Amino acid sequence: MKVKPLSRPASLECHLLDCAQAISAFVPIWRDFQEQWGAGDSVFQSPAWLLPLLQIPEPRRPLVVLVEDAQGLAMIAPFSRVTRAGVRVLEWLGEPLLAFGDLLLRPGFDPIAGMEAALALLQRVGEGADVLHCRAVRADAAMAGFFAARGAAPLTYGWAPYAALDEFASFPAYLATRNSRSLKGYRRKRRRLEERGALRFEAQEAGSRAQALGRQALALKLAWMKAHGRISRSFAKPERLDALVDLLGRPDSGALVSGLLLDERPLALEIGYRQGARYFSHIGAIDLAFAEHSPGHLQLLETLRWCFEQGVDRFDFLPPDSPYKRSWATDVETVSDYCLGLTPLGRCYGAVYLRSLHPLLLRAHASAPGLLRSLGHRWTNGKATAPGPE
Repeated sequence: MKVKPLSRPASLECHLLDCAQAISAFVPIWRDFQEQWGAGDSVFQSPAWLLPLLQIPEPRRPLVVLVEDAQGLAMIAPFSRVTRAGVRVLEWLGEPLLAFGDLLLRPGFDPIAGMEAALALLQRVGEGADVLHCRAVRADAAMAGFFAARGAAPLTYGWAPYAALDEFASFPAYLATRNSRSLKGYRRKRRRLEERGALRFEAQEAGSRAQALGRQALALKLAWMKAHGRISRSFAKPERLDALVDLLGRPDSGALVSGLLLDERPLALEIGYRQGARYFSHIGAIDLAFAEHSPGHLQLLETLRWCFEQGVDRFDFLPPDSPYKRSWATDVETVSDYCLGLTPLGRCYGAVYLRSLHPLLLRAHASAPGLLRSLGHRWTNGKATAPGPE
């Protein structure tokens, strides 16, 4: 599909990008729009972040809707459609790897009108869905306002911890608000590691070195998940991990891999992203052989120090919530999952499966032995996620 220059109609007009080729052709406009109007937490809706996911061979149809008004491009809605048990589900294009989902909007544009126009377009061109199911929607997201306007209550409530670094004059001032006994313990464990070899911290921006560290981080995470009987949709397919590694090589992605290394052996690694003055901690992993030394906390201490030095105002730990993240956070924000039935079948799917059956399966999965959790992965759709490393 060839992307034509956007016109300037008197009323809303929508355009559909329904394949990787069309989306790739639109990237320059998308990037400029995001740089001009994107919020500080729109990294997971950036083309640099999404393009590697389009290369994954899975039954997911990209449906990116562009909405324009008299002033030009006003909204980018990055969706995709999958079919589950005969139900057509419209969800974020970044699934299942994204941490936050939302629309990209020009300030002042009405997201409710934009979404109504986008859904009408999909229906008109034969790309309609039975249900709109959006995960990881912040309370202040434009998409939350759309669901509220349509009378759709959240499926679930969760929390995403974050540290407001701009509230502190310095890194020591921030540390003064943390648990002093824990910090003393971390210093003691660091000294013990230093007795075993050369201990150093590394923060590597996107490139070949970041990709190499990223591969090691994913391998450590997989080993940790196997040892603890955890599963995740993000790790269910090797191709998804390959897409993450691809992302770590893209300079425009804002990707960063930070790590604590002992004689060049990674003890703890973290895949994150920086967008302006905001940092997102996406995937953390530790070497289980050194777990007693709390390498995850030691690495996080250094990453937070690095963020202060780089002028980062906010450190986002992202969902899901966990005591590990709370120990470093200064506050939390609400994050919810929503569904909106668009057809009778979609309303049934939302009421029976998403609101009733699926939560029961998740609770049963969480309380089951490790082997049964692995067998139950296909039924829970991999939504049991692991907290950050200790």
